[in-house]
Amino acid sequence: MNLTYPGPVILGLPQFNIDLPEDWRLTDDPDLLMVAGTSEPHNGFRNNVTINGGRAPRPIEPVQIAERSRESGIDGADSVDFSPPTARDGLLPGLAMEVAISVNGMELSQVQHVLVAEPPEDRGVAFWYQLTGTCRADDTAGRAEIDACLASFYAEPAW
Repeated sequence: MNLTYPGPVILGLPQFNIDLPEDWRLTDDPDLLMVAGTSEPHNGFRNNVTINGGRAPRPIEPVQIAERSRESGIDGADSVDFSPPTARDGLLPGLAMEVAISVNGMELSQVQHVLVAEPPEDRGVAFWYQLTGTCRADDTAGRAEIDACLASFYAEPAW
């Protein structure tokens, strides 16, 4: 048997699209699907958007993926305060939550969107994406830019 990944037998993460500002740059990270951020820091911090994704046994709810993030914490943070998740509109079911982070006296604002794509019922897996945008808490223009990036995210399953 010859199989192709991704393909109709071994499903892969659905292709996604996201709009980023022209002056942002991409960075490679072996633990994430995508990392992009501002070319220049704003008050000592580069605003950024990351995308992670994976497979999970179904059924799975977006809140279960969000709980994993909450449990693992945020490396190097002095304090982390997660807000209760709210529903996120869009093609894929999901949720959004706000996170206030303090790192070495720097106050950061983070928004996380978690989306789940479930293939037809006969498949034992679901696919998830976690989109995270981070900026300084006082950077309202940066936050608006991040919100626009996350709102532009589009993934359409091939099944």
